[in-house]
Amino acid sequence: MQNLLETNAPPGNDISHHLAEAVIAIGSGGAVEGLNPAAERLFRISGAQAVGRPCHEVVRSSVCQTACPRDRVLSSGDAVTSFDVEISSDGRDPRRVCILTSAVRDAGGS
Repeated sequence: MQNLLETNAPPGNDISHHLAEAVIAIGSGGAVEGLNPAAERLFRISGAQAVGRPCHEVVRSSVCQTACPRDRVLSSGDAVTSFDVEISSDGRDPRRVCILTSAVRDAGGS
């Protein structure tokens, strides 16, 4: 996952740094491994605050507890699935967003 979102790379060396879309890398245990500047703005949290925390603590959506998008993609094997959800970052008014999830697997399929 580190190659996808290089959290220790100098600013601008990671392609996700330049994307307008929010990108969060979530490890196999469900913890955030990295996020780009767009994700920091969307979820109103810095990368330093988010890395290592469970994804549901960063995304803060009711769907996380009932139908986790990450778990659904991993169990279904679908490449990309779209979920329309409400997020409520840092206690502010909820916002509707579309979450696209995709499993990135290593050469062994894990």
